[in-house]
Amino acid sequence: MGYFHSDVTKLFKYLSLNGYPSGVLNKILGNFLSERMSKKINCKSSNFSNLLINYRDYLKKNFPHLIGYIINGELIFKTNTNKILNFLTFLKNHTNSQYKILSDICAVDFPQKKNRFEVVYNLLSLTYNSRITILVPVDEATPINSCVDIYSAAG
Repeated sequence: MGYFHSDVTKLFKYLSLNGYPSGVLNKILGNFLSERMSKKINCKSSNFSNLLINYRDYLKKNFPHLIGYIINGELIFKTNTNKILNFLTFLKNHTNSQYKILSDICAVDFPQKKNRFEVVYNLLSLTYNSRITILVPVDEATPINSCVDIYSAAG
């Protein structure tokens, strides 16, 4: 860990001494950390793919209404408006999930679809260094319950 920490410290010192603005520093640091982490976990390896498939199947067994995908090494699930709060609570609190951070919540408009909106929840598990995306299709008239009691960042 000390070697990695000294690399990051040296990088920051070099960049700040050479007048890079903080936004550029954050972007470079993010790329640096991503590069370091990708060497630890190869998302294209068959072992990693098998882990994702097994976890997807495990979640689908506990929540049969889910539709699950694996795209670019990340899990994506589609669920109903009446099931979202139970699913988010499970993902946050279950030992095998630990998705403690709601990094983003947004909506996408598909005017040609019957349920024209998709509410998108992007969650992060620091424990397992993984991300998961939850999609909830809704129409204009259907309300969706707030998850602010589960994730305060939603407020």
